[in-house]
Amino acid sequence: MKALSPSLATRMQFSVVTIATILVYSLIKHKEVRFIYPLLPMLIILTASALHNSTRISPATRGKLIFALLFANLPIAYYFTQMHQRGVVDVINYLRHDQNNWHSVGFLMPCHSTPWMASLQVPSTKHRDIWALTCEPPVNLSPQDKATYLDEADHFYADPVAFLRANFPAPPRKGGNPKKRVREETRYQWPERLVMFEVLEREVLKGYLGGGESKYRSCARFWNSHFHDDKRRKGDVVVYCLEKDSAREERAGWP
Repeated sequence: MKALSPSLATRMQFSVVTIATILVYSLIKHKEVRFIYPLLPMLIILTASALHNSTRISPATRGKLIFALLFANLPIAYYFTQMHQRGVVDVINYLRHDQNNWHSVGFLMPCHSTPWMASLQVPSTKHRDIWALTCEPPVNLSPQDKATYLDEADHFYADPVAFLRANFPAPPRKGGNPKKRVREETRYQWPERLVMFEVLEREVLKGYLGGGESKYRSCARFWNSHFHDDKRRKGDVVVYCLEKDSAREERAGWP
């Protein structure tokens, strides 16, 4: 067993690399947990070595401690792989299985909130319109411009109502003229399926779309998480469906 235990020099190297990497990444403005995934093997070796070489723990107690650590990780692993943030995956499964009933989908969410590009897998035709708020990096900008740069998602969440007014036609209301919506040239058109987080629905969208006069109705809702570090991603994932006056809107060419 001693041959399997790393030497002191190896443990020191692993410790220095781990600490230095975390310190360097801490200086970067954009942080993600996946950035430190390569450190996991070294951290596991350091933890196992410390537990194995401890002289204050008897072999019997050590075995029980290892079992307890493994057992404690089971509910944590289950929660974070099967429950936490599952709504952003469930909504894509819902849209994929419901694809015969829509031709356009929009995601009013922080960028990369759902795996729609990889998982939606609908036939690519000229009658499909799928979009999401973007977050292109500030390439080829001066340092001064980069310091004040806001991507599209940042612009939206800075003032959602102002963004919607500037980039969308007037919200579809019951009794409205579908031809008027088609003629309005804006960056985005209102989709048949509008996807958002509950916090945006509650604070902005429900009122802006017109309440009872809106042609949008909440048609699906998926639980997402008990907590989230990003306040923009709190609550359920909500899908709004656009109600159509079939005959009239098909003649008008909508969507």
